[in-house]
Formats: sequence, structure tokens, C-alpha cells
Amino acid sequence: MMTSLDWQLRKKIRVLIACDDAALAERVWAFLEQGSDTHPIGTAASGRECLESLKSQAPDVLIIADGLPGEEVLDICREAIHVHPRVAPVIMARQARYRDPDYLHSALDMGVCDVMRVDPPYSELRFQAVIDSVMQSYT
Repeated sequence: MMTSLDWQLRKKIRVLIACDDAALAERVWAFLEQGSDTHPIGTAASGRECLESLKSQAPDVLIIADGLPGEEVLDICREAIHVHPRVAPVIMARQARYRDPDYLHSALDMGVCDVMRVDPPYSELRFQAVIDSVMQSYT
């Protein structure tokens, strides 16, 4: 018989991807599907879609692209943490935001677990960094 602890240890980490760049969202989704510990559960292309998905799907981790239309990404992360205190937000930031120390401090101070740099064309996106960030955020 499987105990609650056994189930928790076998449970895949449910990841919501919020990104308005379809190519990036697809690449992150495909990579997360390959992981034995992660399970992508949905995508959102705007701030509003992201907040709706957060409420209906209760992900463990939110991977969110900076610059998502409709809302400021830090506001979305703040709301995500308010709605689901155990959610682990991970921001994919463009170079300008990634190098802004005030932005980074604000994100980390509010409970964002990681801020990763991503820039088009994403050929050098380190997908293992995505998985490592998700795993670190969840544990």
C-alpha cells in the first residue's frame, strides 16, 4: 500500500508556463516533458490567462516570462504567491531586466525563487538551468 509520503515522493512537479513567445513556451514545455520529475500542465500568453490558470490548476511552479502582456510580471508573481503560497515562481528575464539589481532584489524579496536570463533566438537557452531552477524552487 502506498503511503502519503510515498505518493509525495513520486509526485511530479506541476509546472505552469506563462510566456507570450510561442517558440520559447514550446521549447520549455518540450524540455519539461522530458524530465522525470516535472510535468507541464498548461501555458498562458497573457497576465490575465496566467492568473486564471493559477487559480484553476494550482501549479507547484510558475515559469513566467518577463514582459508578459497585461500585467507587470512582479505583480503576477505577487498574486500567484498570495493565491497559492506554496507556488515557486521562476522568472525568465531578458538581458536588460536580468542586469537590473533593483529588479532582481524586488523579485527575490517578494518570494520569486529564481530569475533566469533568456534572450532570443533561444538557441543558447540552457534548458538544464530551467529544470535545475524548478527543482531548487520546489525543494
